[in-house]
Amino acid sequence: MIFEFITDLNNIDELQLAVMAYNLGLTYFIYDVAKFIVGFIHNKLKNRRLK
Repeated sequence: MIFEFITDLNNIDELQLAVMAYNLGLTYFIYDVAKFIVGFIHNKLKNRRLK
């Protein structure tokens, strides 16, 4: 998708570009939040096992 997007850069309007950038940013944000939550739960469980 990204490579097609790069080759089609001349044919894309600004709104579509903004929407794609927003969706990409949102995906990374959700991924980071999920990674944080999983890490947090993992640490909680690990700490509980050590006690």
